[in-house]
Amino acid sequence: MERIRFINHQQKRILYLDLSDLSPQEVCVILEKSHQVVAQQPKQSLRTLANTHNARFDSNVRQTIIDVTKHNKPYVIASAIFGLQGLQKIILNGIIMVTKRKFKVCDTMEAAKEWLA
Repeated sequence: MERIRFINHQQKRILYLDLSDLSPQEVCVILEKSHQVVAQQPKQSLRTLANTHNARFDSNVRQTIIDVTKHNKPYVIASAIFGLQGLQKIILNGIIMVTKRKFKVCDTMEAAKEWLA
């Protein structure tokens, strides 16, 4: 299964990032690849959905998320995340403060897709 792909929900196109069960290095690779996909889209056109279930974060992941989030800001109209646990939630709060981006944190993929639609 592709870790970066477009899905459709209620006739809305959503860029899905599957970061589940990845090491910090693998998370960074997927985030950097997603950056390339986002840059090819029209500005203010993207809805993004990230699955972080059992993904492991470290300081490199944190910095990569900040860099990618800042770059993606002009392209994204809404972002949702599900699967956050413990330290990931704390890291996300710091990222929100630094990047001034909003993320909807959801308990499930279905709830996140509904919110994005």
